[in-house]
Amino acid sequence: MFNKLNQSILLLLLLAVLLFLTSAVLAHGVHLDAYVEGNKIIAEASFSDGAAIKNSEINIYDEHGYLLNTYQTDENGIVEFKIPVLEDLKLVLNDNLGHQDQYIVKRSKLPAEFQSSNPESKMEAVNDVSEEQLRIIVSEELDKKLAPINHDLDQLSNSGPGMTEIIGGIGYIFGLMGLYFYFKKREN
Repeated sequence: MFNKLNQSILLLLLLAVLLFLTSAVLAHGVHLDAYVEGNKIIAEASFSDGAAIKNSEINIYDEHGYLLNTYQTDENGIVEFKIPVLEDLKLVLNDNLGHQDQYIVKRSKLPAEFQSSNPESKMEAVNDVSEEQLRIIVSEELDKKLAPINHDLDQLSNSGPGMTEIIGGIGYIFGLMGLYFYFKKREN
């Protein structure tokens, strides 16, 4: 009887240690996110738990893999820089611990004034603007204003396990323990 109790406690202790080890591993992950606001790109670097990655390097590469510039994150893990070229940009985060993450800013996400081959074409008179052009302009402006909100929604969706997942995981562990004890009892 005492031996079975020791085995049960040992199994429970082992499961608890494994649970805590996996959460420690997840705490070391890094996350890089970026969005376009006006003529700037704003990049935010954080650990998996949401803490800002301070004073870390973010390299900016063009679509051909050439390094365009290197920036340091501020105390809030944020870097702001002007859009350097009109093409896909790869942002690569290198934290001080050797972790790395990357984010691709697609050319299609850049503001329309950068997409136009002739910037002077925007200087048309207001009377010459058609209904379709007005729709495009309004859509572009809404995209600019909604970029930070979309960014916040992306972060919320990547926030990790919720209470239902945690309770479900604990229930799963108890279920496995129940199966173990069931089969152990059948042996005797």
